[in-house]
Amino acid sequence: MSERTFYRPNEVTVFGPDPSKYIPIKDCKPGYLYRVDCRNASFGIFKTEDSAFEIARTKWPDFIPFLFDEYHYDTGAPYGTALPIKELEKCPDDILKDDVRRLEWIQQKEKEYGSHKAD
Repeated sequence: MSERTFYRPNEVTVFGPDPSKYIPIKDCKPGYLYRVDCRNASFGIFKTEDSAFEIARTKWPDFIPFLFDEYHYDTGAPYGTALPIKELEKCPDDILKDDVRRLEWIQQKEKEYGSHKAD
């Protein structure tokens, strides 16, 4: 039997990630920014209606940033790829209502907190 591996193979077992190492979906708060371990980002705003983290994603060849949903790990395979590691802060309500400002806010927070710094 092979191990299921993500970015931290030493913290993952054949049963998935260690539950003590990430925040379960039931404890995630809508509209809050989280440090996440996922395929395409290190930060995301949790959206209850989709059980997903909205991230600022760039994709080759254009490298133009856009909003993208990474689903919480607890939603299951094959789309549940985001492991929330730490709750950081509440996104201001006026920013939550505007896609352009939300994308800019997430990008600003990536610079503030550092893309891949350990907490």
